[in-house]
Amino acid sequence: MKKAFKILVPVLVVLLIAGGLLFGFAHGKTMGRGTLLKGANDVVFWIDESGSPILLSYMNDTVRKTAEKLETGDAILLLCDGIEESYPGRTGCYLLVRTGGGKEIPAETLNELAAMGWIEAAGN
Repeated sequence: MKKAFKILVPVLVVLLIAGGLLFGFAHGKTMGRGTLLKGANDVVFWIDESGSPILLSYMNDTVRKTAEKLETGDAILLLCDGIEESYPGRTGCYLLVRTGGGKEIPAETLNELAAMGWIEAAGN
């Protein structure tokens, strides 16, 4: 019984995530990956693979709780709305998963966000 339980739980989790992703894709959501950056006043950015910052809005309480546990530099996978054309970009986040250690965030991105007051300047 214990062995079956150890197999059943991961299978159910995978099926639940896969179902959520399929539902999201069917309703115009996209998947992204990159690095997480925590800013001032508890804002969270997704730094995409090109180094562009996208401000995340939590679309459910689970995403908020997950983001609170993550740290700057964590590699993330997310399900989100389209990205608003602004600087920084903005999107609604429906699913957020840590996938390991992320890439280094480009200094140019950090300097721009610090100049705009989104994050603390390096060395402060």
